[in-house]
Amino acid sequence: MKEEAISVARRLMEDFPKSTDAMGLMGTVHMRFRDTAEAAKWWQKCIEQNPRRADAYHGLARIAYTKGEHAKALELWHQAQQINPSLPGTYGAAAQALLETGRPQEAIESLEKEIRLSPADDANYYLLGQAYLQLKQYETAAENYQKAIEIAPTDSRAYYGLASTYARRGQADKARQCMEEFKTIKAHEEESALKRLRGADDRTWAGRILAQTHADAGNLCAMHRRPKEAEDHWRRAAALDPGNRACRQALIDLYRTSGRPREAVAIGEHLRQIDPGNPTYHLNAGTVYAELQQFDAAEEAIRKAIELKPNLAVGHRSLVRILLIRNRKLPEAKALAQKLVELEPSAPNYSLLAEACHRNGDVAGAREALRRALELEPGNTKTNKGAKEPAQQK
Repeated sequence: MKEEAISVARRLMEDFPKSTDAMGLMGTVHMRFRDTAEAAKWWQKCIEQNPRRADAYHGLARIAYTKGEHAKALELWHQAQQINPSLPGTYGAAAQALLETGRPQEAIESLEKEIRLSPADDANYYLLGQAYLQLKQYETAAENYQKAIEIAPTDSRAYYGLASTYARRGQADKARQCMEEFKTIKAHEEESALKRLRGADDRTWAGRILAQTHADAGNLCAMHRRPKEAEDHWRRAAALDPGNRACRQALIDLYRTSGRPREAVAIGEHLRQIDPGNPTYHLNAGTVYAELQQFDAAEEAIRKAIELKPNLAVGHRSLVRILLIRNRKLPEAKALAQKLVELEPSAPNYSLLAEACHRNGDVAGAREALRRALELEPGNTKTNKGAKEPAQQK
């Protein structure tokens, strides 16, 4: 499978000889197979062709860090950040190196930037806890360990950090309790890791890498407007790795934009099954069902998305449109539209509220909503930019 992955990257370099994206992917493929020397060679070539490739500097920095070359790694991460200040991962990785070289204040500054880019990553808060622990600011350290635990309750590291913090504050009972929780979770982590090692083999591991390579190749082909080749790569990635979400989402987007919603349905349902807690997948499935005029299924999926994320404006907008298309549950459509403009007070959303009010016979409400829409967007002369005329139900 390594040979196939490298072959995919090599073919992309032949197809797109001027593309540093193909060179970068070759470096990434070698890095995934832990061939750091080859990865470094390709990322260096990538930089020679395009010195503005922040991701290549990031890759080289990771290699330097694994070799214990912290100063070199930090310099490379700094170069990546100068080129692309919004590249996730660079600030958190640099913070780890800064902590290991006894520079906690600089690590905090770096982590604050990383958190703005990746606010849901528990590792950033764990590292903040470590930094404040080094500075002996125990209360702030404990707060950040707690945030890490809230995001990832089954990650043992933050419990150990919290136990250390309580111990240094003289809170022996709390320290003991956290240490017991750490031991329990750590034992579970080790048991799970052992089961994975027993149940997995090199072929499974390589198959996932190959799948991600095909997924990345599909993205590159799509960027160069080769949709058929992109589809082939994404389908191969999906076949190799049932858990790969990115390639499936890419296929859904491709099928929708190319007028093939029926092909998107099965993939959308698969995503809902493998990650039922993700509102985006339910919303996407609902959108595809609506395009197929399968409104019961569309309504069910979108309601699930809203249940998971009650303040999801796009979910409220989609559900209002479906109810108006069906010309049913009109009082609920109006209530949802009112909630929508609270969440996102835009001209199109006020226009949608105006339509919902009109369908409910609320003339005054419709006029007020239209007035607000025109205030926000004076050129908006349409009564409703999003809703359609009611469809006849079969």
